Amino acid sequence: MQKKVRFYTPENIAVTYYLAGPGTRFVAYVFNVLLIVVGLALAAAIFLVSLLILTTFDVAIDPGLPVAVAVAVAFLLMGFFYFAYFILFEWMWNGQTPGARTMNIRVVMDEGFSLTLTAVIIRNLFRIIDSFPLFWIVPLFAEKTQRLGDLTAGTLVVSEREAPAHALRDQLLARAPGGLEFTFNPAQLNALLDSDVETVEMFLERRPAIHPEHRGQLAMRLVRGLTRRMELEEPIEEGARERFLEDLLTAYVRREAQELG
Repeated sequence: MQKKVRFYTPENIAVTYYLAGPGTRFVAYVFNVLLIVVGLALAAAIFLVSLLILTTFDVAIDPGLPVAVAVAVAFLLMGFFYFAYFILFEWMWNGQTPGARTMNIRVVMDEGFSLTLTAVIIRNLFRIIDSFPLFWIVPLFAEKTQRLGDLTAGTLVVSEREAPAHALRDQLLARAPGGLEFTFNPAQLNALLDSDVETVEMFLERRPAIHPEHRGQLAMRLVRGLTRRMELEEPIEEGARERFLEDLLTAYVRREAQELG
């Protein structure tokens, strides 16, 4: 399952995005490299045609000059095309390169704000280090699948596909203030992990489609794990487990709404 990140706009509106997976990012990178190779091939062709024209018109050229110039120009163009390509596109296209746009992904600051030029330069200069095989595993262990350049620059890559709106949260926020059977204090809510909240929300959203027997088993396992983490007594009655989960998520989203307000 794709990981999600939630940002808040200056107007305190929550926007949730999926993190771009390593596979998607790799395909976008390969697409960009192919474009860079095409650009270098065109530059090399132009250079060779220029030498041919000079030779045709009998322009005096040092015999060793073409080779030296060709090597120097090749290295300069490789460096320029590689770094300038990523830096210019990400800065001018607001976090996207042609490859990223093709795969519907974008670079953003890890706090959700627009990219800064400094961050763009840092994350792309670190491509030199990130190219070493030793650092290929960094995104696999990073919480937000960031490579070393992203971690240093404070950026991450998200999918342009925005996560669906949470109609369930709106329903829970609309519940009567005194209609909760279970109540929770701040310390208990602080004990919850983001993954706990996402799991509860996913269960409540999908429960109508779950077989009753499996639904009861899932609710029991969820409640046992959550009550153990929050140091609460597990509700004994089977029918109370789903109400416990509803009330828990309600308390969580209400506190979240109050913090934003």
